[in-house]
Amino acid sequence: MTRDILHYDPFQIANDLLFDKPFNRHSLVRRALRQMEADTEGGRWLPRCDIRENQDSFIVYAEIPGVDPASIEVLVQNDTLTISADRHLEHEKKGADFNLIERVSGSFKRQFILPDINPEQVSAKGKHGVLEVIVKKKEKIQPKKIVVSTEETGT
Repeated sequence: MTRDILHYDPFQIANDLLFDKPFNRHSLVRRALRQMEADTEGGRWLPRCDIRENQDSFIVYAEIPGVDPASIEVLVQNDTLTISADRHLEHEKKGADFNLIERVSGSFKRQFILPDINPEQVSAKGKHGVLEVIVKKKEKIQPKKIVVSTEETGT
């Protein structure tokens, strides 16, 4: 009876398009879709992220509904920003009776390479299921003009 309520396959349209053309049967796109589908069914999830850049910083927004902001780990090493956390949903509780489960629990890890960042100036805050990470860029070294001295002036 659970299957009669709703069966939604987000990959069905893409699969239909790819399977209609014989030259696409072994394409990278088809394999990538299968991997995404397998990852979703296996309980792994990746939050959607946006990255914005301005003159002095990078701002990363990650959708992380259902994750306690205190359990999120933000790490900057070299030029790599890593965001990771665990999400545990109520359908994991024993004895819970659900007709449909589409949300997944588990851990995630997202990494982004951000050039010329200052690892000492990183801030993060979570609000309404969105994590905002601000990573400041390294200050540009300004050119310094050197005065050439001569023997006559003695400077």
